[in-house]
Amino acid sequence: MQATPFHARGQPVVFVHYQAQQAADKFLQRVLEDNRGIGILSGIESSGKTTIVNHFVRNLPANIPVAVVDATGIVASELLAAILTQFGCEGPIQLTDDLLNLLKKFVVQDIQSNQAPLLVLENINNLDLIGLRVLCELATLTNHQRFALRFILVNKRACSRIIDSPKIAPIRARLVDTFELGPLTAREALKYLHAKLRASGLVHPHRILPIATCVELHRESGGWPGELDSLVLRAIEQADGLPIRGEHINALAAQGPPDSDADSSTADRNFDRDVPKLLVTMNGKLLQEFGVTQPKVSIGRARQNDLVMTNQYVSKYHALLIFKNSTMILVDLKSANGIYVNSRRVRSAVLRHDDVIQIGNHRIKIFHPSSRVGVANSEPDHADTSILKTVADMRRAVTRKILPYASTKRRRSK
Repeated sequence: MQATPFHARGQPVVFVHYQAQQAADKFLQRVLEDNRGIGILSGIESSGKTTIVNHFVRNLPANIPVAVVDATGIVASELLAAILTQFGCEGPIQLTDDLLNLLKKFVVQDIQSNQAPLLVLENINNLDLIGLRVLCELATLTNHQRFALRFILVNKRACSRIIDSPKIAPIRARLVDTFELGPLTAREALKYLHAKLRASGLVHPHRILPIATCVELHRESGGWPGELDSLVLRAIEQADGLPIRGEHINALAAQGPPDSDADSSTADRNFDRDVPKLLVTMNGKLLQEFGVTQPKVSIGRARQNDLVMTNQYVSKYHALLIFKNSTMILVDLKSANGIYVNSRRVRSAVLRHDDVIQIGNHRIKIFHPSSRVGVANSEPDHADTSILKTVADMRRAVTRKILPYASTKRRRSK
């Protein structure tokens, strides 16, 4: 096969249409067309919510500003900063009220020339009270008697507190409807699995997954896409030969899921926990997974960097990542627009698992579960400094790295 078809991170190798997905798509479209413009999409873990919403967002007209934000583990100021950045309106302001006022001005002005911006907020039940208050304020924004911002709220379970709580009346007043995502039928599961195998270069998918095996996969997974992916991936990894048989699927189901954190995805379980990953996104879309397998990673716009970001807000040599003894340190290389870690501007920072770096319009999420435990994003302490030495040393290291290229370029220009 030319590609891994059953990964759970990033854009799927092929998007498969099925009845529940198409119903969800119609629901989302109805929310955008309704003047109230707020809808709630719910579904259990592995139901395909994120894949469906991302596919919907990718197919929206280009003139609709869209922000896709996960509410897990962020405070109100971080939520607002993330929304502003994805709308293309960012700045050094850090106070929640200032960020809120800036966002209010943006959405009210933007609706005059474009359709109202769309905010997709995932894991809405994880918002704290301040975050919910901010959401309610945004829900009341109007311009010429039109609501200035539309919402798609996504969650693993029904958002009863949003529907029932008197504290969230502005959201409830605009609620078009709720939609709970359902599973695939047995026939749809067969189509789903074989379509993924074909998209990966396999001409005869039934030679890997016969119809009877797909029936067992549907029964054991309940028809949920994420569970189907996980079961097939485990079956292929553990199979002694092909095709995969129904009894093999039954044995895997009897074993139960592999040991992992309850919230870990299939992709997370297959990552090497000792090799950090940089998950690079822009406007909610995964652009690249970069494995940190070297002690220093230069980041910038110039193509001589290890991690290249082609964006006008990114300096040619913007930042340097140092990795040693399971410690990751990020250093700003005197960039024009700076670097932000979890929405706070820093000159250097010790990075932890799930930290989010902002460089220009790009986001870099750190995947490194084995990183040492501590207070995230502190300035380097003495032990860190012994690894880092000085920022000047790091800048000199980047200079030495690009010097051969620069010398060659000068010789060619003579």
